[in-house]
Amino acid sequence: MQLNMPGIIKRYMITPHLEKIFFHSIIQNDSYLQNSNIRFFEDQTIRTVFPLVKEFREKYHDTPTSLQMEEIVKMKN
Repeated sequence: MQLNMPGIIKRYMITPHLEKIFFHSIIQNDSYLQNSNIRFFEDQTIRTVFPLVKEFREKYHDTPTSLQMEEIVKMKN
């Protein structure tokens, strides 16, 4: 099963709020996460954290908390 988000984004105007909803749905679902790519998102914050969340989830099989994300960002920068 492949998530066809680029087609959705090209055909419809995606609001920043809706993009955040997609992001949260994707990071909660392993299948979606594996088939998703940074290019699905236009929001710069999401583009920045998406690879970090994906890496964390692949390693720990859990979604990072906001505190964990703060630490990850600090370590990466």
